[in-house]
Amino acid sequence: MLAERRIGFGLAVVAAGGAVALRVPFLNTPLTADEGGYAEIARLWAHGGTLYSGLWVDRPQGLLLAFRAALATGATSVADLRLLAAAAGATLALLVGLVGSQLFGRRGGIVAALLAAVAGASPYIEGFTLSGELLASVATVAAVAALLAHVRTEAASLLIVAGLLAGAALMVKQSAFDALGAGVATVAFGGTRLALRRLVVFVVAAAAPVVAGIASSGNAEAWYGAVVGYGLRAGPSLAARLAAFATSLPAFTLALGIVSAFALLGWRHAPLVLRAWASAAVVGVLVGGSFHPHYYLQLVAPLALLASAGLLHSGRRVLVLSAGVVAAVVLAAAPLWLLSGGAQASWLWPGDGHLRTDAAVARTVRALTHADAPVFVVWADADLYYLADRPPALRYLWLRNLLTIPGAVAVADRMLALRRPTVVVEAQRSSLADPSGETAAILRHDYRVVRTVEGTAILEPKRL
Repeated sequence: MLAERRIGFGLAVVAAGGAVALRVPFLNTPLTADEGGYAEIARLWAHGGTLYSGLWVDRPQGLLLAFRAALATGATSVADLRLLAAAAGATLALLVGLVGSQLFGRRGGIVAALLAAVAGASPYIEGFTLSGELLASVATVAAVAALLAHVRTEAASLLIVAGLLAGAALMVKQSAFDALGAGVATVAFGGTRLALRRLVVFVVAAAAPVVAGIASSGNAEAWYGAVVGYGLRAGPSLAARLAAFATSLPAFTLALGIVSAFALLGWRHAPLVLRAWASAAVVGVLVGGSFHPHYYLQLVAPLALLASAGLLHSGRRVLVLSAGVVAAVVLAAAPLWLLSGGAQASWLWPGDGHLRTDAAVARTVRALTHADAPVFVVWADADLYYLADRPPALRYLWLRNLLTIPGAVAVADRMLALRRPTVVVEAQRSSLADPSGETAAILRHDYRVVRTVEGTAILEPKRL
């Protein structure tokens, strides 16, 4: 028994270490727009900015608090943020192992932890980035672990903890309602005594972080408009969703394809809580609509646990098959390990060429401007604002905001016409968000190129 425990502990350490080690080759991969944008919003918030009514972002405060905490500890470089993602990945793997042991015993926990470690670190679903999906997954799995402990002990405190963690996941990413779904299904249909009372306790506890976020925002209308209303208004069309889904399938297959195959085998052996969790997680990915690769991180934990159930019921071949699945996922990512950061970015984000040059452009922007000088990027290259450490002249940091918020481009054009930015960076063609040509005309008439960095023009207002 002691030897078995030592082996289990060793494999848990291997899973956590693997989650970190598999992310190390991507420490220098260029910062993504989301990572940089959230870090920039967090930095401006820490310096007195007002979320939602002033600093526009469509994510709840939990995610921004995580970035703000990271910056407060001095984790400001790209490598620092990636190391935090690695720590979150290791924590996720250990928590998945805990839930697996609660559901299937020690062996099931180890298998689930190893699967979560390697699949969650896959570069094809951007597992090395510090994303909302990764951070929300940590809270989600912790919530499920507390929920299962409550089912075992009937301790009310554990039910409250589970609810609070489920609500915390929602406050990191709006689509992370899978812990809430798992909890509602388990409490309402799990056959426990006083189900209705316990359901109320769980839901009220889950609502508490959300209510706290709305109250602390200082402007409930602005909070709702950004965090909830924007997603409802600006969601992609059905055709766009289908196209995005089709585009994302290769990344999903490389990262989670083989795990999903065993997850399907494990479905009929899975308990209610796991089925409800996995179903809610799938719905969460579907409602997002854009199918960015990192959206699939929300599926890593439940798929790893379902796959563990499937592997455990494969008979004596369980160890061999488990090792084969882990090896297949790792080998799929191996071709990217030896590439340079720029080459990795080209492979993973071929449509975002500016990511490879943003660091160099940001250094030039810092050299041309003082610390408080407002800058504007055409169009909304969120990570460049963070890398340059200069305040944005417009509150919309992402291209999608400018494309979907009525009047946003017109506001940008008026701001440019008034020559508010100290410099303008043409990271993308102006017609991308303004096919009318108005933006291009203003830039030609009122601005001049002062520097070109790796093909990117940097402009400043012409002297009157």
